Amino acid sequence: MKAEHQFTENKHQSKRILVNTLLMFLRMLGLMILNLYIVRLTLHGLGVVDYGVYNVVAGVVLTAQFITTTLAIAIQRFYSYSLGQKDYARLLTIFSASINIILIGSIVMLCLGESVGLWFVKTQMNIPQESYTSAIWVFHFALITLVVNFFNLPFTAAIFSHEELKYYAIISLFDYLLRLVMVLIICRLASERMFYYGLGLLLIATVILTIYIFIGKFRYSECQYSKVTDNSIYRELLSFSGWSVYGALAGTSSTHGTNMLLNLFFGPVSNAAYTVAMQLYNAANSVVTSVVMAIRPSMIKSYGEGNYNYLDKLFYVSNKGLIYLLLCVVLPLIQEMPLVLKFWVGKTSAEMIVFCRLYLIYLLVLSLHNPITTIIHSIGNIRNYSVVIETVMLMIIPTTYIFFRLGLPSYYCFISMIAISAVAHTLRLYFLHYLYPRFSIIKYIRSLLIPLIIVVAASCASLMMIKTIMEESMWRILVSVIAVVATISAMVVTIGLDAEERKVLKDFSNKIKSKFGLCVIL
Repeated sequence: MKAEHQFTENKHQSKRILVNTLLMFLRMLGLMILNLYIVRLTLHGLGVVDYGVYNVVAGVVLTAQFITTTLAIAIQRFYSYSLGQKDYARLLTIFSASINIILIGSIVMLCLGESVGLWFVKTQMNIPQESYTSAIWVFHFALITLVVNFFNLPFTAAIFSHEELKYYAIISLFDYLLRLVMVLIICRLASERMFYYGLGLLLIATVILTIYIFIGKFRYSECQYSKVTDNSIYRELLSFSGWSVYGALAGTSSTHGTNMLLNLFFGPVSNAAYTVAMQLYNAANSVVTSVVMAIRPSMIKSYGEGNYNYLDKLFYVSNKGLIYLLLCVVLPLIQEMPLVLKFWVGKTSAEMIVFCRLYLIYLLVLSLHNPITTIIHSIGNIRNYSVVIETVMLMIIPTTYIFFRLGLPSYYCFISMIAISAVAHTLRLYFLHYLYPRFSIIKYIRSLLIPLIIVVAASCASLMMIKTIMEESMWRILVSVIAVVATISAMVVTIGLDAEERKVLKDFSNKIKSKFGLCVIL
């Protein structure tokens, strides 16, 4: 009876994961289109120099984002784990304790930002004189925006843990629609566009926080503030966050630290090229986010319930879904980058093209860590993992600095990022096997990495064939996308999935066909 109940629960959970994944994928498509158009408008509205200045100044503030990232991971982990153990009283304590931590953390961030951060912007940044005053205002606005977004965390954690991602998807789309309207207004201004851009982002962040508070208050019973009587929750949250801070610091450093080094060695024009590449990276990374957000809470709950067989299945399904969806987006972009950038941002450069291509390769390598990190976070024993892995990742900044001091070209920052991420991923596999002995590195290589190499090789061959027989045009981009999706789909069904996964896919396609009358051929 227990096994039958577990099977039914797993089936229901799988259906919810599938719905959430599709929902997040649709969200990703909407946000990608909106974001790419917003970047184009912003680049033309602010100009190349001011756009680079804005992003490098805001990047000084966003180096503190690792604090919000780590606390978000901790809150979501404890929410999902408590739901897995059906400890609903503890959810209320987690919410209230997280609000208190956020309040104190916000005060600390404001004090450090308005002292150390402001000093760095005024004395160390390469900012044109005509943009200086607006840049200082942008710094203040970005700092307050960071604090406002900090308070979103307990409410988004509740949405993720309850796996009601429709709310998150709708709010995200509304957020970007507001940004689009704001940029359209700013493009009509005669002056001080950078100032009003920073102010507009702050106002939008405030509106989004208000919506999250409203949903949390009326949708989730745990989102009600009360006095915390169990002080041990602070120790647990901060201990987990403390080790995660190191990891988030490494991630933030590799992004914003690299941008600052580019500013110091190559100036605002390279910052603009890097920022465009980062926006493309973020758009493609939304594919990763769509899979991770949908499946992460279920993986943590499965570990909390002791349902390890289902956790193993989720691990490989999430790995394959994540990387193959990402390849469908990334491979055509890498090949057709000059035309994509010309259509997207108008003016382009050789530096921008190289930056965008290498940033997408970095994303492919980095994305593979997500399911591994989710299991390790579920276990909770993250100290040694964080110290070793993130120490390796932190080497991106000194390595990049050495490259630049040696006079190497600006794109060597991505060479550093890609190589070090590959080393870090190898170490992640060994840590997962040590902390979760059920995981087999040999099986991982056989069932995921080897088929992945074959799929990439076949997809690249099809792209090269199209490039040879077709002239550069928008039609070639469309044909390239169709060819890659078709090649990857065929290869995944034949060699990328095991027998059980292939049966699940076939059953799902038959359901779609019977429900919507679609012709799905497997």
